[in-house]
Amino acid sequence: MALAAGVSARSLQLAFSRFRDTTPMAHLRALRLECCSPVARSDLARAGQDGGSVTSVANAHGFGSFSRFAADYKARFHESPSETLRRGGLRR
Repeated sequence: MALAAGVSARSLQLAFSRFRDTTPMAHLRALRLECCSPVARSDLARAGQDGGSVTSVANAHGFGSFSRFAADYKARFHESPSETLRRGGLRR
């Protein structure tokens, strides 16, 4: 994208940060969690019933970093992914 815009990667990152008040990666993670979170949450509950793992659900939803997925998930749902997995169901 930086090449197409004719600027350095750092210039593009700084402009994005000024425009969105966040980094490009943080914005991407937020979008990923926003669009995938209800599905990821139900997948975690199902994985808990089927013996699956948090890591496999995080990877299936495009999160390469388990710790980042866990932090973003907890911020959104006020519980850790492992709590959803362990319970095998969703809180209402």
